[in-house]
Amino acid sequence: MVAAAGENEGMRVGWAVACLAAVLAGLAFCVWLMPGTKLTGRVPLDTPPEALAHRAREFLRSFGYTDRGKDRAYGLADTSNAFTRYLRKHDPSRPWEHTVKQPALIRFWYRESPDYLVADQWFTPGISLGQVSRYDPARGFPGMVFIALDFAGRLVYMEASPPEFEQSPPSARFATWSSLFTAAGLDLTRFASADPQWTPPVACDARSAWTGVFPDAPNYSLRVEAASWRGKPVYFNMIGPWTTPAAPYQWTTAQAISNGVFMIVFSVLIIGGLWLARRNVKLGRGDRNGAARIATLVFWVYMALWALDAHHVLYYSEFSLLGFAASYALFMAALAWLFYMALEPFVRRYWPHTLIGWSRVLASGYRDPLVGRDVLAGVAVGILAGELLATVSRVADQRAGAAPISYSYSLEALLGVRHLVGLAVSEVPQSLIEALSLFLFFFLLRLVLRKDWLAGAVLIVILTVVDALQGRSLAVDIAAAAIAYGVLVWVLLRFGLLAVAIMWLATNAVFHLFVTSDFSAWYAESTIFGLVIVVAMAAYGFHTTLSGRPLFKSQLLSD
Repeated sequence: MVAAAGENEGMRVGWAVACLAAVLAGLAFCVWLMPGTKLTGRVPLDTPPEALAHRAREFLRSFGYTDRGKDRAYGLADTSNAFTRYLRKHDPSRPWEHTVKQPALIRFWYRESPDYLVADQWFTPGISLGQVSRYDPARGFPGMVFIALDFAGRLVYMEASPPEFEQSPPSARFATWSSLFTAAGLDLTRFASADPQWTPPVACDARSAWTGVFPDAPNYSLRVEAASWRGKPVYFNMIGPWTTPAAPYQWTTAQAISNGVFMIVFSVLIIGGLWLARRNVKLGRGDRNGAARIATLVFWVYMALWALDAHHVLYYSEFSLLGFAASYALFMAALAWLFYMALEPFVRRYWPHTLIGWSRVLASGYRDPLVGRDVLAGVAVGILAGELLATVSRVADQRAGAAPISYSYSLEALLGVRHLVGLAVSEVPQSLIEALSLFLFFFLLRLVLRKDWLAGAVLIVILTVVDALQGRSLAVDIAAAAIAYGVLVWVLLRFGLLAVAIMWLATNAVFHLFVTSDFSAWYAESTIFGLVIVVAMAAYGFHTTLSGRPLFKSQLLSD
């Protein structure tokens, strides 16, 4: 008996050590490989956003906009899609390349307004609740200015809405275009005059245009258009051959299929969840206390995210923002409650072991070894099967000519500690709802197909096809996705809901926060923050799995 207990203890220690070593090794590979697969790792990010905001204000002052207005906001924007489509169309066989600094595929934007900037949309993917963006609130209010720079601090775009009413007579002065060219790092003498073709989005009384090439990318033609109102510049735009007039977005076949599958799956989850939850409530089944605790957690985390990350104003519009945030938080909480109430009675009947770790967390059993086991397993699988395999797939895609991936969450991570913390907070309810959604979808497939292995296989095929359609190296993408989702289903049935939620949390933290392997860069805090989160989760899981006991007994270290 003693020998068996010692053997089991040794196996548990060995398993925990292996998982922790796998996490650390996987993180090292992700830090090495991932930044090169992302747009943030391929575009030079020379200047911090705070310095760019100061430079944008100096440009506006030099253009005659001395009044700072009542409110301001700034952020980062990805403008690489048009450039990528241009390369794909004109030279699809060439691997994706980008010049050193131009064109500016990641832009810094800065906006000022004579009134408070209040976001109109409740939620935009990649933007937290209540955050001001490039287009929200809408530009065009009299006196509002918007300016965009590249990371070298050069002007790439500007628009300013003239006052709605002016008592002074119209001025015969013309704008000095050379100041705009100087701000953009362009030599006006190297450009030829041309007829204006692009209509400014603001009122103007003088327009000009020039043609030339990008200084840092002479193989790309450049058109510059500018406009002024009563001698003051109100519009400036650098236009490459990839720039096209505004039109409805053209979805690719892969995107259309992916979106269609997502809408079908989401509809099935909502309808199936409503049916199952209603049935369970009528029959008096289900852990209502646990469902309420999950919904409460989701609600308050989203409210904390709004309080932390939104653009707040000292105005009555703040109450509108509060209402929008509460509405969204309540909807997500209701979704979590619905999925859990639909699932829990059936999971407890067919796969009771998958709820052990989760149930103990709900009962505040944070020091339970099974909780630690599930957390450690979730982190290890999330890093190895989730993110490392996906990174290898992206490397293969780029060697086949695909562009680096870009995700707005990664851009938000570059805006400072407040946004970093907000991003980390947002991953908690998102990972939980993703885990519940996956389990519910698996169970609905199980109801139809009657067998666990068949439901798991169909789930893997659906997720693999949707994922692989987004890549360029089909064989590698299918293999990586099939392995990753196969492991995901295995973790779901072997360890359970808690492990899957932790797996999503670790995967998202790495994917969104790892932007550089250069720890001397000003934006390295994002990668370091992601590392700290994942290592802390793994350390907690390791320590709890061993019931708080040290790895090496004190006798081994004594004389």
